[in-house]
Amino acid sequence: MKPIELTDVEKSYGEATSLEAISLSFEPGWHIVLGPNGAGKTTLFRLLLGLTDPDAGQLSIPDGSVGCSFQEPQVYEGLTVRENLETFGEIAGASTDWLETLLERCGLTRMAHRPAGALSAGFRSRLDVALAFVNRPDIVLLDEPLADVDDEYVGRLREFFLEYAGPDRLFVVATHHHDRFIEIADTVTILADGRVQWTGDPATAPAHDGEITELYRDSIRTDET
Repeated sequence: MKPIELTDVEKSYGEATSLEAISLSFEPGWHIVLGPNGAGKTTLFRLLLGLTDPDAGQLSIPDGSVGCSFQEPQVYEGLTVRENLETFGEIAGASTDWLETLLERCGLTRMAHRPAGALSAGFRSRLDVALAFVNRPDIVLLDEPLADVDDEYVGRLREFFLEYAGPDRLFVVATHHHDRFIEIADTVTILADGRVQWTGDPATAPAHDGEITELYRDSIRTDET
């Protein structure tokens, strides 16, 4: 699969600049986009999903199926957990076995008959993550997928992600929880105030004692001063 390419991409909303001269390449593997709230991560995802267009620059997305989860889960609140999966599964042509696998791996089996609107924030996040995989995507875009998930299922979901990933699949994860994905990242991009502060293999990060978390903190502090 070819990489996703962004070259000098810019996006503004009115007078507010959300992304400024962004140039990135997302190769197959794990690409983690770190940034505080308001850094431009969600705008970047909206561009990658084709939900908005750049004001300037070029964006190239390869052919392939795409799955996504959002910082604010996008579910049908009047449908049960299972009905949500079945509705999206029918569109995607997903098998019943795969939907059952998603229920189990995302810890939703015992909640399957509960309306999505009655779920806690953590379970809504798990359902949104499950929906991202219904069509067995080649490109997986996850925006703060573990933000409201309890510690037990953080590990279980990461295990599922790793088992699903392969040499020809691309995961792009946007998060400000810098400690949850660094160890599995092939590439890390630090985004702050709509600009790329650093991008590369985390093992080569020019950080204190080789710790990417220190580079992330320094990048935010530099941006805020």
